[in-house]
Amino acid sequence: MKNLFKHITTATAIGFPFTLICLWIFGAYEATGMVVLRMCTVWYIASILYGVISMIYDFDILSLPVTIIIHFIACFVITIGAAAAAGLLKIMSFGKMMMAVAPVFVIIYAIIGAITTIAIKRNEKQINNKIKSLDKKR
Repeated sequence: MKNLFKHITTATAIGFPFTLICLWIFGAYEATGMVVLRMCTVWYIASILYGVISMIYDFDILSLPVTIIIHFIACFVITIGAAAAAGLLKIMSFGKMMMAVAPVFVIIYAIIGAITTIAIKRNEKQINNKIKSLDKKR
């Protein structure tokens, strides 16, 4: 089962960008008025940027709260930029876009942030328990 997820992830990571490129090359945007293709492309690029900014969690230079704040701000900027690039400004003002995107983003980010924090704390607890058990053996 672990390999299944790995293969699905790899296939998606390779297949989706090639699909987008082929749709652009073969002119599929003409049939859809380019809206769907543009949105898929914009949000795919945003997803890549989310992944890149998430690398901040791999660095031990900053404290966890500072890391979370930086990650939050960067992801929010990416989200607003992607929403604008996807065409949201054509149907609403920038202020209305912020008011529409911000609550949804904050809720999703809060859930992801909570899960990340819980996972980190769980790992810390497991490491501390392992250290305690090694100390008892001495």
